[in-house]
Amino acid sequence: MRNALGLAIILCFALPLPAAEPTLADLVPATTIACLIPPDDNALEQAFTNSIFRFLGELPEMAPFLGSLAESRQHLAATLMNEAGLTEKLARELVNARFGAALLNLSFGPGGEITPEIVMVAQLPSAPDRNSIFNAVRLLLNRPAVVQKVLKNQGLDPNLPLVSLAQEENYPGFPPLLRIGPNLRIAVLGRLVVVYHGPGSGAMRTIFDTLQNPAQSLTHNLAYQETLRGSGATPGMAFTFVNLPRLIPLLDAGGLTRLTRVLDTIGLAGAQSLGLASGYQKTGITHNLYLYSPGRLSGVFAALRPANPQAGMELYSKIVPAPAAAFLALRLDLSALLAEGSYLAEGIRSLGGGDLRRYLEEETLLGVPLLDLASVLGEDVVLRPHNDSQVLLFSNVDTGAIRDILARMERNTQTSFSVVEENGYQIHYFRPGGRSPLPLTPAFCLIPKQQSPGRALLYVASHPQALVSLIREAMTSKGSIASSQDFQTVAEGMGGGYSLFYYADSRESYRRFYNFLLPLASLLYWTGDAPPDAGLLPVDAELMPHFFGCAFGIKPGTDGVALQFYSPVGVHGFLIFLVDRLVLSNPLVLSWAYSTSLELGGYLPW
Repeated sequence: MRNALGLAIILCFALPLPAAEPTLADLVPATTIACLIPPDDNALEQAFTNSIFRFLGELPEMAPFLGSLAESRQHLAATLMNEAGLTEKLARELVNARFGAALLNLSFGPGGEITPEIVMVAQLPSAPDRNSIFNAVRLLLNRPAVVQKVLKNQGLDPNLPLVSLAQEENYPGFPPLLRIGPNLRIAVLGRLVVVYHGPGSGAMRTIFDTLQNPAQSLTHNLAYQETLRGSGATPGMAFTFVNLPRLIPLLDAGGLTRLTRVLDTIGLAGAQSLGLASGYQKTGITHNLYLYSPGRLSGVFAALRPANPQAGMELYSKIVPAPAAAFLALRLDLSALLAEGSYLAEGIRSLGGGDLRRYLEEETLLGVPLLDLASVLGEDVVLRPHNDSQVLLFSNVDTGAIRDILARMERNTQTSFSVVEENGYQIHYFRPGGRSPLPLTPAFCLIPKQQSPGRALLYVASHPQALVSLIREAMTSKGSIASSQDFQTVAEGMGGGYSLFYYADSRESYRRFYNFLLPLASLLYWTGDAPPDAGLLPVDAELMPHFFGCAFGIKPGTDGVALQFYSPVGVHGFLIFLVDRLVLSNPLVLSWAYSTSLELGGYLPW
């Protein structure tokens, strides 16, 4: 166990603040660059009672591991007592703390060095004795390893007398604070331990001024309020706020102009703020990202079209047959997407990409410009995997216009589309010759909409067999994916009204990823020399039946756009699904990773 652990716990983390006391947003000024607000303890506990993790924690199979975890935390508390001279009560409260921080400013030196000004707050269940906190810090500063680290981080003389590192300072109207060198200050305000790291004491004075003048705090920043609202954050969720007008110029000043160009092209540079709310929702975990951009959305977000709150893209689950494991539905203006995409290409090109703008403006499909094709396909698109193929559905195309486009393709290629029939439906496909401009056999099936004259459903695939198989499946299916219990659980957690909606039955991916992590589990929860016993974790068959799939959706609005991820583990469920599909369930990728690691002289733990 490192001797600096106690000081790290005290100085490097922050906790949630209940409504009766100021939150971190009340302490920092409205000009703050970024801020992490942890959840309120009581609201978090209430949200946890409905989550899958409470249910899993009550399983008899989990009891041995949870007992080991409790012993590990007790050992950590005992270590704090021994190394920092803390009472047992204070040590246990620090171990059970929640954490957060705020970035007040960021400056760049002439040599490229970065100097951040950071405020951290820690809240204990009860108000700690200020002298106990200060004495614990002083005790840690008597340990050579800790002293050397503090001196190095602050650029001080290693031979500096220890007594000069920790001295008390007084501010009118506030209790004394502890100054450690020129860059670190600690204050205790009720249940809050406030830590400031940065040059001088200016920012610490700003915090005290903000407490005396609440209207100057981040809480009263309009962008902060709108981002908090738009993200759907509740008191039981952690909330992260980024002040984009403050951040973007700093990136430019730091020589990251290329990055800001890309942010601009995807619609971030013109926005006011970005927020992320994360926490328990229904039986799972949600991560809600909200981009506050009053006025017109820019970048690729401009191509998204609003969906009716009661009839969003999630309702397309009703036309996807039940055997499907995933589908993506979206409502967007394809012409606008191509136009914005060419603008985005400039940002990609600045990072070394090719001339995508020229491709988007000049490239054709079987002799028809992409922009002409996009103009007749409508706004509603569904993509679903089918037997290792991808099938696109354009659900509201102009029948006459699309027939004209297909006729142009036949004239341009001087050939006719071949036709196969399946259950009364005609599937047209392009059969390439020796000089084919397209090394594929693209296929489509046009189905007129009986209740909408002049409109049709257009199914598109890379080969006709995919559509034949899809039609056969649809004819024998006993229901849609919307009738599955897994989809219903995910849809209830997500809500509705999305312009883009993606669902995947990722339960098998969770199982593979869980087994992949078991050999590494003891590394994922670090508590020094007494980690919990990962060998006591249950086997996958005892846990995985209680998990469900994952989904994400996008909702554009008049003042911003929201992106939500939902699964038993939030956004991580979607990432696990991707890792499984790209790596864990792909022997070729695993073989390549293993051989590459050997060539580099490394090894894989499994």
